[in-house]
Amino acid sequence: MKRFLLVFQGVLFFLLGTVHLIREVNASDSVFCDDENRIISYNQTFDNSAKEESEEIARFLKEMHDSRLMDTEEGKLARDKGTTFEIRNYGTLMVTDQAILDQEIIELARSENVVLPSALSPKKANALEDLRKLNGKRFDKQFKRMIKKDHRRDIKYCKRASNLNDKEVSSFAKQKLPLIKSHLEKLQKIK
Repeated sequence: MKRFLLVFQGVLFFLLGTVHLIREVNASDSVFCDDENRIISYNQTFDNSAKEESEEIARFLKEMHDSRLMDTEEGKLARDKGTTFEIRNYGTLMVTDQAILDQEIIELARSENVVLPSALSPKKANALEDLRKLNGKRFDKQFKRMIKKDHRRDIKYCKRASNLNDKEVSSFAKQKLPLIKSHLEKLQKIK
């Protein structure tokens, strides 16, 4: 009997606490539980979604900028160190196209109030330094491997960003996706 009373009392306190929490939420809000069973309102969810999208936009722009910095530097190396006309020509294309694309990213970031880094991320800087140390066919092979990986990653980023609610960022991602795909296709044709 004592056990029953203790369980009943525990359930009663739980229910009273839940009712109290629900009353604290504005009566006009839709109320539900989140993944951790916390009672939240629709307005709180909307605020979180907007914050998450804002963070996703910043992440997209920072990653795309970092990639443009990297691709430009890789292009300069390919232009100067490539062993074939195709590699050197592709390097020149990267330098030109990536600089233009990065300028557009910088302008978009400014309009979205996103501060971009001024230098390559440490991971990319280390990879670039490793590429600088190579010569001849080893350089060509590593350059193609790295730039192919970069383009595939950028395609994935653009596809994801094209689904964002922010029309300017979504439009930018959709517009630049064909350019990045064309760079990958041109690279794949180089023997």
